[in-house]
Amino acid sequence: MRCTKKTLHFSLTFLLFSTCSTSCIPGGIITKGGDVNGLQIIPEATLTGGAPYQIVCMNPEEETKKEETEEKETENNPVQSYIYIDPALYKGGCEQVGQHSAFYLFNIIRVTPPLDAEYAIGSAVQRVEGDTMIRIRAWHEIHYYSILGNVSVFKIKGDVIRYTHGAKKRGQR
Repeated sequence: MRCTKKTLHFSLTFLLFSTCSTSCIPGGIITKGGDVNGLQIIPEATLTGGAPYQIVCMNPEEETKKEETEEKETENNPVQSYIYIDPALYKGGCEQVGQHSAFYLFNIIRVTPPLDAEYAIGSAVQRVEGDTMIRIRAWHEIHYYSILGNVSVFKIKGDVIRYTHGAKKRGQR
């Protein structure tokens, strides 16, 4: 059987295309695949100015009770899902995670809003009804989904704080 130059060119093009298009499929369909880079450590999202604050922590005991008694909750007996810990007594373990992502079609065209670090911080702070974050660690992930595109994800992790009542934030009168 004799191969012509045209069939050889077509075969090589087809082999190259199939290799490129299937090389990332296991990372996008079977498990999350991608890169992680750009680790940053940020002391605080906003200046605390020495104002007194407390660490906001999810209350694990009340969280399980909340699911059981959600229908029975009344105004006289509300379930408190958060506990507030003095920074001097805080040992860790109450970190919150926030993220924001952007999708790139064919790894080139961004079809969603650009990455926003403030949105990522805001989502973590709002989850536990705090005021801001301290001791923030931030990183950037890229998840690949074959030739369809990729998702760029900005993630943060840190402690959410709440200013104590009566304390004035810096710059307020």
